[in-house]
Amino acid sequence: SIVVGKLSWGTSMLMIPKPVVSGFLGAIGVVVLQAGLKTASGVKFHHFWPETGWHQFCSSSDRLWQVGCMLGHAVFIRRGPRMFHVCLRTDRYPSRKEAVKQYAGLVCQLLPLIIFYGV
Repeated sequence: SIVVGKLSWGTSMLMIPKPVVSGFLGAIGVVVLQAGLKTASGVKFHHFWPETGWHQFCSSSDRLWQVGCMLGHAVFIRRGPRMFHVCLRTDRYPSRKEAVKQYAGLVCQLLPLIIFYGV
């Protein structure tokens, strides 16, 4: 990829249609979610269905806590920075806005990881 960048061949990516790129990125998201569920719960999944069945999957509270933390992590990364802006009232105090913008994303990524590995 470094060679492609140095030779300015990156513009060839513009020839790939947007629906193809969107579908590819969506498929990557599905694979990452499946891998995350497998890693968090320790159960193999087949198309988002646990191979052992839902009853056995839900019987372990540790497993449910870990999967809940994983999903909470994803939500917190997405919604957390906005939550920090609202809680710290950056609309009323513009001097805080830049600091919150810099550090809220970092906090929203690291805090759930610490909690996840603590559980």
